[in-house]
Amino acid sequence: MKVPLEHIVPPGGFHYVDRSGGDLVRIEGGSDDEVAAKVLKHRLSNGRVPGDPLQEIIAERCEKYPHFCRDLTPEEVPARQFAANIGGGMATRAAAWLARFVQFSRADRGVSLTESQRRADICAACPHNEEFRGGCGSCVDNINRLFFVWRRDRALPREAELKACKILGQHNGAAVLADRLPTIDSDANAKLPAQCWRKTAT
Repeated sequence: MKVPLEHIVPPGGFHYVDRSGGDLVRIEGGSDDEVAAKVLKHRLSNGRVPGDPLQEIIAERCEKYPHFCRDLTPEEVPARQFAANIGGGMATRAAAWLARFVQFSRADRGVSLTESQRRADICAACPHNEEFRGGCGSCVDNINRLFFVWRRDRALPREAELKACKILGQHNGAAVLADRLPTIDSDANAKLPAQCWRKTAT
């Protein structure tokens, strides 16, 4: 897997031509993460499949300009967390996280009810458990649709109290149920409270 070299502005500036609706729509921003967030919001606002805009931007860039990219080491690949870095509202971040999560975790059977209850208790009491439902309407609709399909009929403890993680950008309901979750990078891990079930020892 390749990623663009840091501090290198691509020809024409940071941009992406989105083709998800058939028409060509040029979307610009100050960084790849910002462009990806705008692409995601554009797709969700127009009822399109969210896809993985950051990875699409990276793949296109590195195909066109391979000398502007480098290979990731195996250790670096799972640590790139788009939703933790895109900024914007909580609904946009949670939609980005859930779209990527569902894409790579469709067959996740989840954890036991005992474990999901333990996790839910911690998340519900966490100060970083932030509301997303009042944000971008199309993002919230997409979150609800994706989560309903992925969740199937699994019970979710404290469902009404689970929101989104301000630090990780994750949808806490999905995270509480999931057996396989994205790796957390060291910067995000350091910001998590000591009692967080997602925090890893350093």
